[in-house]
Amino acid sequence: MKKSSLFSTLTWILLSLFIVMIFSGCGSEFQHFGEFSIQDIENGCKKVTDGLGRTLVLVPRGQNAPDGYEKNQVIKIPVKKAVVYLSSDVALLKAIGALDSVAGVTKKKEDWTIPEIKHGMENGKVVYLGEYTSVDFERLKVLDPDIVFAWDESAIPMLTELDIPCVITTTKIAKDLKTRMYFIRFLAAFYDKEKEADHFIARVSKTIDKIAKKTAGVKIKPKVIWGDIYEKRVLVEPINSSPAEIILLAGGEYLFDDVKGAA
Repeated sequence: MKKSSLFSTLTWILLSLFIVMIFSGCGSEFQHFGEFSIQDIENGCKKVTDGLGRTLVLVPRGQNAPDGYEKNQVIKIPVKKAVVYLSSDVALLKAIGALDSVAGVTKKKEDWTIPEIKHGMENGKVVYLGEYTSVDFERLKVLDPDIVFAWDESAIPMLTELDIPCVITTTKIAKDLKTRMYFIRFLAAFYDKEKEADHFIARVSKTIDKIAKKTAGVKIKPKVIWGDIYEKRVLVEPINSSPAEIILLAGGEYLFDDVKGAA
C-alpha cells in the first residue's frame, strides 16, 4: 500500500467517524460494518445481522417483539447476562462498560489477562463452560443467558434447541481496519452503549493518526508476515485485513501484499 493510499484510508476512517458521531444522537436507520448490520425498526427495536448473515431482533425490555421472529431470534436489551466465546469480544465489552454482563466463558482462568474476568471466575460470578469443542450445554442452560456471543457456528443447533439466542461475531471475510474498529458499535447495540462505542472509536482513530504521522518517514521497513499455522495448512492474512493495515501503519512491509481477501 502506497503512502498516499494509506493516508486516504486514514482520512476515510476519520471522516466516517465524524459522520457516525453526528448522526448517532439522532438514531441512524441503517448501519453496516462489513458483514454485520443494524437497522432501526418499529417501537425502538433493531434488526441485526450477524457474521453468518442470520437475522435477529433486539427488543427493549418491557416491549413486545415484532411479529415474524422465533424465540431464539429475539434478544432483550440491554443484555444483562451473556456467554462470550472470544476474549477479543470480552475486551470490547470492557471498553464500553458492559463487562458485568459476562457470565460464562470458554477459556480457563489461567488463560485470561482481564482482571475482572479472573476475579469473576474466582468468586463464581463468571462460569467456565469448557472449551468450544466440549461446551457444557447443560450448565449453560442452567446459567440461562440472554445471549451467546460465539464464533463456532456448530453451536447454533444446540442453542436453538435450548431457545437461547446466539450471535456469530466472526466472518469468513477479512475485516479491514475500519470494519474492525466499527464492529464495537455492533456489540454496543446489544447494550444501548453506542455513545461509549463512539468514544472508543474516537480514541483509536486518534492513536492511528498519531502512529501514521510518526511512521510516515520510516525508510528501513521491517518485513512482516501474519498468519496461523495448522497441521495441514497455513492461513495468512490478506493485504486488506486489519493486521496487514496495522503493520503498514507501524512502518512495516507486509510480505503478503499480493494476497487479497474477499470484501
